[in-house]
Order: sequence, then C-alpha cells, then structure tokens
Amino acid sequence: MNLRILNAGLAQGDLPAIHISQNAAFAPIDHAWKAGRRTLIPEDMPEGEAPRVYSDYLVNRTPAYSVKGGLYDVLSESKGDTYSVSTMEAQEASTMFKETEGIDVLSPAAVALASMRQALADGRVSRKDCLLLNVSGGGRERLRQEQELKAVKPMLVTGKAEAVEAGLSVVGARP
Repeated sequence: MNLRILNAGLAQGDLPAIHISQNAAFAPIDHAWKAGRRTLIPEDMPEGEAPRVYSDYLVNRTPAYSVKGGLYDVLSESKGDTYSVSTMEAQEASTMFKETEGIDVLSPAAVALASMRQALADGRVSRKDCLLLNVSGGGRERLRQEQELKAVKPMLVTGKAEAVEAGLSVVGARP
C-alpha cells in the first residue's frame, strides 16, 4: 500500500520500513523471514493446537506471507524486519505502557511495543528514527472497571468456507 501511494505521487520521501511482531511461541513469519524464505514451511508452525501465547490475536495459520503483494513483498520492499517476543517481554512492555501513559493496551500492542524495545536495544532502529507504533485497544481494562459490560450474542455463526463464499458473492466474484 505504501509503495502504491508513493508511486501515485500522493506522498513523498522514503518508503517506511515495516516491522512485524509475533509471539515467540508461534512466529511462522519471523521464522521464514529470518531464514530468508519466501514461503512458509511446516516447521514454521507447531502441529495441532496453537501453543499458549501472550496474544492470540496474532495467531494465524494462513498468513498472507508468500502471495504477491503479501508480507514477504512488503518486508522486502520496505527493508523491514520481523520480531518474536516472549510472554515476559510483552508483559513488561504492557506494564511500562500503562505506567507511562496511564492506560492499558490490548495484547497485540504490547507485543508490538516489546518488538520496538528489542529493535532499539539491538540497534535495528535508532532513537533518532521516526517510529510509528500501532497501539490498539487502549482502555479496555479501565472500561471493565468503570462500566458494567454485557456480552453480545452473535446474530450468526458460520464456518470459514461459508464466510469466504458470502464475501465473494458480495463483491461479485465467484470461484
């Protein structure tokens, strides 16, 4: 996307480096990228159920890594990098954010912040660099403490195949 914006003349400057963060216990993109592979292999993903991870939001057995325009291309074109973060690193980052900013964050943001801390510590980025951290879900814990939350029942529960078929019919594309 960033490359298309630059090529269209809608922005100027260098392409920002994209950095991808994953749980250390489930990091197929990090494994493939660090090995220099465009494709994911079975060894990149644990068999059976996904292991216990800090952020289950980041577990995806079919990431858009190898496809044209996917994460491999984005990382290559942007001169980006990948990180795997332990549960302890993510917890420490979450605590640091809450103590510094006064608000809690969702687990993917804690993993991303822990990755940023890794990148700074090992020199992959500099404190002088302009960094953008996508911090998602701030304040959920506070909201839980201050408000009574009610679970919403889904109107429909469907399988992956049915969801893909419905999506394709919406855009007028049939397999």
